[in-house]
Amino acid sequence: MKHFSTFVSMFLLLLMGGVQTATAQDDSDWERYAQDPDEVVTTNSSNPKYVYLYNVTKKQFLNAGGEFGMQGILNPRGIRMTLESRWGYYYLKGPIVNSAQGSYLAMEDDISLGNVIYIDRAQDNKARFTIETIRGGGNTFRIHNTRNGAYWTYDTSKHYVTVTSNGNNADVWCLISINDYKTLTQNKAQVGNYNVSGLLYNTRFIRNVSDPQNLFWHTSGNLVYNKSDYCTAINPDFGTISSDDGNNDSYARAYGSYGCLEIGRATGEFYQEVDGLRSGLYKVSAQAFFDGKDSAPYDKGYIESNTANATNAYIFANDNREPIPMLTDDEYNEFKGVVSTHYDMIDNDVCRDLFRRNVPASQFMTGNDTYNPNEERFVVEVSVLVGTDGKLRLGVGKSAEGGRVYMDNMTLTYMGNTIDDQFGFGVDAYGTYSDVDKYKYSSDGYMFYLSRKFVEGVWSSLTLPVDLSASQLYEAFGENMELVKLTGLNKQNLQQILFEPVNLSGGEGLKAGQCYLVKVTKEPVCLEYEEFKFKRINEELDDEAYLETNVDEVSYKCGNVYQFLGVKCPGGISNGKVSGETGDHALTWTAYYYHPNDIERPYAAPEGSYVMSGGNMYHLSSDWSNGLIGTAWYIEETNPTPETKTLVIDNGNGTTDINGIVTETPAEKVAEGVYTINGQKVASDKSLNDLPKGIYIVNGKKYIVR
Repeated sequence: MKHFSTFVSMFLLLLMGGVQTATAQDDSDWERYAQDPDEVVTTNSSNPKYVYLYNVTKKQFLNAGGEFGMQGILNPRGIRMTLESRWGYYYLKGPIVNSAQGSYLAMEDDISLGNVIYIDRAQDNKARFTIETIRGGGNTFRIHNTRNGAYWTYDTSKHYVTVTSNGNNADVWCLISINDYKTLTQNKAQVGNYNVSGLLYNTRFIRNVSDPQNLFWHTSGNLVYNKSDYCTAINPDFGTISSDDGNNDSYARAYGSYGCLEIGRATGEFYQEVDGLRSGLYKVSAQAFFDGKDSAPYDKGYIESNTANATNAYIFANDNREPIPMLTDDEYNEFKGVVSTHYDMIDNDVCRDLFRRNVPASQFMTGNDTYNPNEERFVVEVSVLVGTDGKLRLGVGKSAEGGRVYMDNMTLTYMGNTIDDQFGFGVDAYGTYSDVDKYKYSSDGYMFYLSRKFVEGVWSSLTLPVDLSASQLYEAFGENMELVKLTGLNKQNLQQILFEPVNLSGGEGLKAGQCYLVKVTKEPVCLEYEEFKFKRINEELDDEAYLETNVDEVSYKCGNVYQFLGVKCPGGISNGKVSGETGDHALTWTAYYYHPNDIERPYAAPEGSYVMSGGNMYHLSSDWSNGLIGTAWYIEETNPTPETKTLVIDNGNGTTDINGIVTETPAEKVAEGVYTINGQKVASDKSLNDLPKGIYIVNGKKYIVR
């Protein structure tokens, strides 16, 4: 499949910059950033002043959708425009170039729909309007089409922008500039979700927007415009070309609002670069899926088999990557049905040559409502810390030719958590139950900190109170880290306790409160016995949570801190026992999010249970009252047997022993000598002299060297 030619007039689009997206949020109060219309009028086409039209009444931006994809709708995402002024009137010019009409917003009397604001009209009397400012409303205004004596308004029942003759019923609007997004981030240091997608270009892949010169999206590797197997929108010739069999105007009318990135038999990255960002935490998200079967019909162009056994595509933000999951069999069958419906609607061979799978893929992801697309399906996201250079590179990558990836509606969100003032929460594996964070964290804009010593390159037990994505795990534990999950006894050998790998490369992650083994391959952000501090808030206090008197400074004395970006914990962290049962009911596991051995809560991993310590597996011959730390688990048999079972991993190629099981207690039980809190012996006698600062165990008791 190849790209197809676009309108000659598309060159004008390239000069003005293209489509850009923006998302409004009720808590962003965009009208506070509204620009004076006369200050943002474009007087020089070579130096345009780009703006977005925001509906203050309905709290959304003007966008394109509906029939032909050219009707004015309201959406969390907006399109970038320029404001022009002539002869005392204003005109709004959008990025869409209709060779038969134009690129201006204007009212048309649609036979079937009535008065509709279209975004691809000619610059005539129907496109001109005046601005009626709102008294006391800053730079907000009503839009008055003087030719028709009508005011612009959004019809909530029809779901598109129309007009009303009564100015009292008109919606209030304002203009937002690109710099307003950067201003917003400067004013928002608190944890939140502030959508700043207006800093990006053409993230909805609107009809008639093409990019042969890579002015909006850039490419690397083997992605070459007009040569490679990739595209971004419905072919612009739909609804415009003529043939003996008709021009398929009906297809353009029905599906003109759909389009998304499609990459097939090609490799490389499809990306944008943003600079001038405030340093801090950001989230990049998009609707995306990977088709490993890649067998939807084309008559010409791509027809060869291009299957893949696993996803090779990913969303990325700087160095952080999140795999794009592959469709399940049921999802693939659903997608194939949508593709077939589209293909069958095209009624001649000339237009079938123009068919692209990205159009049904967009409908598959966003739904059937062209006025109100659903942006909650197939969402893939990755968090990133933007440094003091303020630079961010984001997009989609494909590392192998097999399979086909689709992406739509990429979003950039500022999480409101600056590098200098990071708000977070966490778990100190060496703290007591009274140290457990009792707050709840509903937003995903927090840092999650885990203070725990791992032996790199060996298996360690792990249970956490939060969900973590593959990208979050890779960033904290290393790109070569591994994660396996307890499943039960091996049905082929009941003497084996079975773990199965978590498919991180396929988009799976870690789930809260579950029993895992992890192999860490990266150093922590704070090393052993280095004090680590962060700031914590009670979000239930709302804005007052950020007052200096209400902000807690939390300190982890033992260091060994791993940092996870953009995490939420809506249920809070338990300060009691966390337990579960395998699906076969043969095994149970128990964990705590603190060191459970203290005077107030004496505790032991019971005799006969299975634990891990220092990278070794143990079948306990007696109770272990000292060594079990927070986030580590012990496993018990529901119906205990005297035989010692083996712990194994099934990676699909047979089972592999995790480690030999020793029927004894770990070294932390030895009375003689001095040990670290992780069980490492550091002195043969009981003297703490000349030891570095830290926490030590002598005869089962804790001592602190300061």
